[in-house]
Amino acid sequence: MFAERGFDVIAPGELTIPDQVRRFAGARVIAGLGGAGMFNLSYADPERLESVILLNQSAYHARNERLYAGVLGTDLHTFWSPPDTDHPDHGLSYR
Repeated sequence: MFAERGFDVIAPGELTIPDQVRRFAGARVIAGLGGAGMFNLSYADPERLESVILLNQSAYHARNERLYAGVLGTDLHTFWSPPDTDHPDHGLSYR
């Protein structure tokens, strides 16, 4: 869906660090799944970056992307989905 709308679809972990820096620094819009790959937002150019689109599921509790977007001064659009298996009522589960 993102490729059909003009996004380059990449797997940051498969790129060298210099390539990750170049790709994220040159981006106007960054979209992706919440998690480690979005830590590359630290390479984004705040003068160039217009928006971040985040796909996440509600059992993932980290909100790092919100902090990055705030520091970069850009819009953050988060789309939430339910997890296949939610956390138990009183605790956490890696399932």
